[in-house]
Order: sequence, then structure tokens, then C-alpha cells
Amino acid sequence: GLGPIDVVCSPDGTLCYVACIDSIAVPGTPCVVAIDVATLSPIVPGFPVFLPTIDTPLQIAITPANTFVYVACPIDNNGDGRGEVAFFNVATLAPGLVLGLGAGAVPVDVFTNRASTVLYACDAGNVLVLVGSIAAQAFVTTVVTIGPGPAFGSVARGCIDATDEFAYVTDPAAATAIQFNAVTNVTRRAFPARKPTRQPAML
Repeated sequence: GLGPIDVVCSPDGTLCYVACIDSIAVPGTPCVVAIDVATLSPIVPGFPVFLPTIDTPLQIAITPANTFVYVACPIDNNGDGRGEVAFFNVATLAPGLVLGLGAGAVPVDVFTNRASTVLYACDAGNVLVLVGSIAAQAFVTTVVTIGPGPAFGSVARGCIDATDEFAYVTDPAAATAIQFNAVTNVTRRAFPARKPTRQPAML
């Protein structure tokens, strides 16, 4: 792989998966390489896994159940007007694309719930969070805001808590972290970033 851009460790800590923007064997094709943590050596055969897109990757994630690796590829290189979210099956190394991305999608980050059933993508192009089914490998809905609540100025990174109850995404434009209900996909509250209060010097 060439141009390593992000890395994630397997749940058991034995492997590191590295998303690369290019590959030596198939120039112009993003790929994922695997590294044995114990020996710091690349894993072969089977790797690199070539992603079925030429869109440039940015972030990589793995399901806690160690079943799928996902790669957010926000930069549109094939001219279809959107980025892609690619994945591969950890057991078979079979790659694919997550379906259901809308026009103008710019998936800058991807993460999953702890149960390894739901996939989330931060779409900075349409300024929303996409919610997908891992079983179907497809995005099926979006996170919505309610009433006068916070509106996404941009969407950059995300994560979910250990109970799968609430998820959080960052909104850099508004300097906030936004919490949403992972069951209803409705925005609940925002946490504004504040500058620390400067304490007077002690004399």
C-alpha cells in the first residue's frame, strides 16, 4: 500500500489494518493492508484488499465483533458526484460498497455500534449522519434534528457509547459535540466547546 492514511486495530489486538490511498500492485486503487502486531510484518496472502472504488479514503473502522472493516472514502475520483463507503469481510476478505449514499455525499468518518449491527457515516457533504444496516450493507436513514435544537454546520467525526444508547458526532463549524439517540436517531443535545478560564498568576 502507498500513502497510509488511517489505521485501526482488530478487537483482539493482534492485527492492524491500514487504509492506503494507493497500491503498488494496482495503481490508482485504494487498498487496506494488514500488519501483524507481534512481528510488525505485513500479512500475506490475501492482502492488500483492494477497495472497489477509486475514491480517496480517509478513515477506517472495524466492528467490535471483528466481522467487517469499513473505509470512508470522501473524495470523489470517479465523477459520480459523491464519495463511497467501502468494506470487506474479515473472514473472507471479500470487498464491497455500502449502498444508499445520496448525491453529494462526502463520508469523512465511519463508526459502528457495539453490537456490530448498525453502521454510521458522518456525511460532511449533506451535513448529516447516515445510519446503515450492517446485515444489509446499506444506509437506510439519517439522524434528524428536532425543534430549535442544534443544526449541523459540518459533520467530522463520531463514536457511540458502551451501551449503544447514545452516539456523538462533532460539529467543528459550531464548535460543538452533538449527542443523538441511537435508537430513534433524533438529536438530543449539544455540548458547546468553551475556552478554559485563565486563572490569575499566583504571587
